[in-house]
Amino acid sequence: MGKQGQLIYICGIDGAGKTTLAKKLSKRWENTKYVSVKDSLYFTEQIRKEHGDTYREYFSPYFRGVQWALDMLKMSNENISPLLKKGTNVIIDRYFLCNLVYTSIKTKNQYIILKQIYKNFVQPNKIYWLNVDPKLADKRIEKRGLKRAPKEYISQLYLAREKYKKLSLKYGEKIKVLNASTTEEAMEAIEKDREILS
Repeated sequence: MGKQGQLIYICGIDGAGKTTLAKKLSKRWENTKYVSVKDSLYFTEQIRKEHGDTYREYFSPYFRGVQWALDMLKMSNENISPLLKKGTNVIIDRYFLCNLVYTSIKTKNQYIILKQIYKNFVQPNKIYWLNVDPKLADKRIEKRGLKRAPKEYISQLYLAREKYKKLSLKYGEKIKVLNASTTEEAMEAIEKDREILS
């Protein structure tokens, strides 16, 4: 059996540059593929078939968080795991930390249920948190010219950043914090880190 691929997870608030960075790195590095949960939204799509884009009105924020976690579990098992076994490196930009940040968790039992789902995820070899000023993230989102999701408004960006800060303290050395003022700065930091790890 050949060498297993590495799973690199890039997280951060909306507008931090996660997807841009993940795609650039996947093109720059040999034998590396970018995998997006947006291509594995099986459970979300089932709900949208019934309720359309207004499905948020029918289900609680916690329910939607669990549904999103199940979509990511499907991605982990059906998309990520086979690639890693073939020796392909995988870069992802949405995974369990994003789910924790954006899911409304009100009780300990709700948290435990999500953690049980996460245990079945392929675990990342490296996690990078793109720490960016919410004001800069807000400008980047505005430039897209698209209708904003509720979590993309400036007040929610500040809340999400605080949650990421708490998670970075909780997970300690498992998460590397990067300045994401520019994609180039973040890319350079990851490239240096990769040289050290290889």
